Amino acid sequence: MKRRQFIARSAVGAVAALGPQWIGSAAAPARKARVVQEPARKIPLDAEADVIVCGAGPAGVAAAIAAARKGAQTILLEVHGCLGGVWTAGALSWILDYQNKAGLMPEILRGLTERADEASPGRGIPPTLTTRRS
Repeated sequence: MKRRQFIARSAVGAVAALGPQWIGSAAAPARKARVVQEPARKIPLDAEADVIVCGAGPAGVAAAIAAARKGAQTILLEVHGCLGGVWTAGALSWILDYQNKAGLMPEILRGLTERADEASPGRGIPPTLTTRRS
């Protein structure tokens, strides 16, 4: 079997397996919408924002920074309490190729160095994070 035949037959098989409700056939029985009724209640607000970004992974951090730089009052929410999302919180691996990068990376490294110096003067970020590779 050739690749094109395999792909075509796989697609036809997938549509057939999903049934008429997936392809919008008139033969599919109409489902009655299910709803949940919640009682009205007042919820106190701790803060207001123009933009709320949920998740401080690489995309969330970039979205929050972009919104704030455009002047939007921005809140970045992260369940793990650190930037990087599950990669950082789960200690999975280094995800940032930070060396010899322009743009946001030098700003992040500068900010981390300043915070580290405030917390522990003279220690800062290890030279391996700021030294350029040749």
